[in-house]
Amino acid sequence: MNAFSQQSKLTASHSMVFLIAAIFTLATAMLIGTGTPTIHLMLLVFLLPVSGIPHGALDYHLGSKTLEHRLGRRWLVWFLAIYLIGMLGVIAVWIAQPVLSLYAFLLLTLFHFGTGDAIPMRQTPSMFRITETIARGGMVITFPALAARPEVIELFSFLIPESDAVILVSRLAQIAPLVSACVLLTIGWGLFELARFREPVALGRVVELTVIALIFIQLPPLLAFTIYFSLLHSLRHMMAVADWKPGRTFFIYLLDVYRLALPLTIVTVVMGAVAYLLLSGLAFDMTQLMRVVFIGIAAMTYPHVLLIEIAKRKGIIPGRTRREGLDLAIRFVFAHKSSQE
Repeated sequence: MNAFSQQSKLTASHSMVFLIAAIFTLATAMLIGTGTPTIHLMLLVFLLPVSGIPHGALDYHLGSKTLEHRLGRRWLVWFLAIYLIGMLGVIAVWIAQPVLSLYAFLLLTLFHFGTGDAIPMRQTPSMFRITETIARGGMVITFPALAARPEVIELFSFLIPESDAVILVSRLAQIAPLVSACVLLTIGWGLFELARFREPVALGRVVELTVIALIFIQLPPLLAFTIYFSLLHSLRHMMAVADWKPGRTFFIYLLDVYRLALPLTIVTVVMGAVAYLLLSGLAFDMTQLMRVVFIGIAAMTYPHVLLIEIAKRKGIIPGRTRREGLDLAIRFVFAHKSSQE
């Protein structure tokens, strides 16, 4: 089995893990319920060091590929300085302008999830690549506002004043029909690609978009975000940016990735714990925990997205050159034919 086939097999394994976990959660929610928002927040806190933080901690690995050849041994100093200044700047702006910061973060989330998790194909016209970007990123922020308005208002009220949260959720709900149209267009084109080109990746796109839509419509907002962020977005990014090594199984490969991300993951967890203890002490405070988690995610996301976009333009992330617009670690999801060659 060559390296390309091995990569296809591993990405297919990841997609199956996400789909199984999402469908299992949906079935469990129908049978026994989903629990309280506090339980969902604790699940997110538990999963952040497992996949959420490591996927950002790999920026060290990506930064070395992006900067080292230009800056030599000084690359690490510049990398850490830019990263820390960016994070502190985001936190400072959020404290001064929380409403504006949340709006900006939601827009960045739409762009980041939409471009990072898409499954493009060479035959896909630019219009349908755009609709998939809007569909993927838009579902995360608009479907909960439409399907679970009171819960989303409650969650946003931990971050901004309740009156502003009501306005924001209303605006997101108004955008949801446009996002729904993009979802249907993308699924329709995926079915056309499957019928015409018979590429398994088209089936992967259709099934994945359908399951994502279901979890953000049927599940409580915080639980849906936890599943999507931890099991799809984070793991997919980790598999896209890390070095591929032929002859390894999906789980052994993940262990290698975690080992690479471990140092910065530990540092980030310690920083988050210290921030929470300074704000609330040892007592459980859901408001402060929500603020630490989501403002912390926002603070790391801005430099994270900047680094990824630089790496895309330089062709450092496999298959994401400007000319092709592809990501090999995503394109061949469900490509069982390739994995068997």
